[in-house]
Amino acid sequence: MKKMFKEDRERTRKAILYSLERSGPMSVPEKQPKKQLTLREELLKTFGSKSKGREEGPSTNTVTKRQRLDFDTVADSSQPDATEQGVVATGQKNPDLGVKYGYIGSLEFPQRLKVSFRPPPEMQFLITEVACGAYVFSKSKAQTEVLFEAERCSIERELFWTLRPKKIVASEIIDAVVTMLQHHSHGTYWWLPTSFQELALNPKGYYKDTLDYIVRKFMGYVDETSKIFVPLRSENHWYLMVVDFTEGENGQLVYLDSLKDVNRKKERTDLMDFVAFFMQTLFKDRKFYKRKNSSHKLVSTFDFTEPYIAQQLSTINDSRVWVAHWMQTANLWSNYNPEVVNNQHRYCLATSLMTTRANLKSMELSIKALKYYEGRDGTRELELSTPSDSGSSNGENAVTVASDSAEI
Repeated sequence: MKKMFKEDRERTRKAILYSLERSGPMSVPEKQPKKQLTLREELLKTFGSKSKGREEGPSTNTVTKRQRLDFDTVADSSQPDATEQGVVATGQKNPDLGVKYGYIGSLEFPQRLKVSFRPPPEMQFLITEVACGAYVFSKSKAQTEVLFEAERCSIERELFWTLRPKKIVASEIIDAVVTMLQHHSHGTYWWLPTSFQELALNPKGYYKDTLDYIVRKFMGYVDETSKIFVPLRSENHWYLMVVDFTEGENGQLVYLDSLKDVNRKKERTDLMDFVAFFMQTLFKDRKFYKRKNSSHKLVSTFDFTEPYIAQQLSTINDSRVWVAHWMQTANLWSNYNPEVVNNQHRYCLATSLMTTRANLKSMELSIKALKYYEGRDGTRELELSTPSDSGSSNGENAVTVASDSAEI
């Protein structure tokens, strides 16, 4: 009996499958409630449609995840991206536009795109990253377009262009990096904006609103903090001060300078003392302590330490790139000594800032960037005729920030 029942059930299953195959896909009712798409779904719908002639069904091509130093992409890192869902296969080209998807090397960057900074050699990108890089440095887009938007931090394309090779990076870029890192912080590290130095140097004349904003946005409980990163500026040269609560008996003040100068060292370390004392004064307030028995952090008494680090060339304007790189890689190693900082770091900074979730415009801009990269935005690739940018696509021309014209 059981055998007969099993055979009947199997015949029924096969009959149903056969009828479904003969009848084709099920028809959809004409009046369906319209589903409200999220920005991510809209992105996948716009750029992930199947090409003509491609066989429908789940794709067998997937992309292996890789470890990355940039902190964020447009898609949530916990969710599969477009390539993993089989929407776009690795290395596959759009038959209509000749655009290659998946991982893209620097040499595969489309020559038809007129940009002021092409990806440096030996770099690999996801489609979203390379599209965002092309959009940031596009010569056909307005210099006044806002590419990074956060609370009290708005950066236009003109300032992003200071990330091109050999150019003086705008201080607003450092503030954007601080905003990005603090957005992903879990409270053990603090990254403070460039305005914190001004507060320390003018303790009686600063705006209380500015300090309140920094405390609310970038600080937390000091008795649960392991490191504080403070970008400092001395005569248009930038370096980094790290307040380390985990090293030594009392803690350490770490001095990181990519272009050390014996004649200016005292001036730079004195500035660290001012900032440390101002920080110590702030920490007298018990609102900075979660535990009632936590002792007052005497930051100004911490041991001064100057680790060995590689040095930049005096002829290039990379001090802010070094500061940004130190802050970005703080949770990867503790010796503060990257082997080199180069144009790849500049390019990655641009794409990371545009795609991070800390950027309120990231999804909107990513959609625009992909349309631009595929040639679907109707933009003619015309070079902008500006006095400082006359016909170079290698990033050799500057968008000058007047206040930073003497940086080294």
